[in-house]
Amino acid sequence: MELGKPIPMNDVEDYLEHYGVKGMQWGKRRSREALAKAAAKREEKRSPEQRADRAKKVERTKLAGSRRTLSDSDLDAIVERMSKEKKLKDLVREDTSSTGSKFAKDISSAAGNKLARNLAVGAAAVTSAVIANKLNNKFDIAKKAGITPEKAINLVTKAGKG
Repeated sequence: MELGKPIPMNDVEDYLEHYGVKGMQWGKRRSREALAKAAAKREEKRSPEQRADRAKKVERTKLAGSRRTLSDSDLDAIVERMSKEKKLKDLVREDTSSTGSKFAKDISSAAGNKLARNLAVGAAAVTSAVIANKLNNKFDIAKKAGITPEKAINLVTKAGKG
């Protein structure tokens, strides 16, 4: 391959193109009004519990920002409340996770790992076979080696398993 010479894009599989987000235009940003409208739509979709949690977080963020102006007693009350909430959350999580659910989680995790591993091995095998086929088509490896194209592809795909 020579430098400066364009690479031919004969095969559609060899060409990757990214179109971005549908409706977006280069160099244009959404206005503050459009962003606020999108945030309002997201807020409408939240459940009342999610809204209450969000309001608590916003309130705590404001308190954290003004922590230097809070009195010691107010600060102690906030810290105590937050640590009690955290402890309750941890206790509920611990109580609801039974031995059966842990067992089921372990089994599903092991099955998911096995599935992911098998998918990765299969994808690698298919990819290497496609690459070997393209190399054989381009450089005629099988003919030069005096073997069938299938045998050449088989040899190339098994070479990585070494």
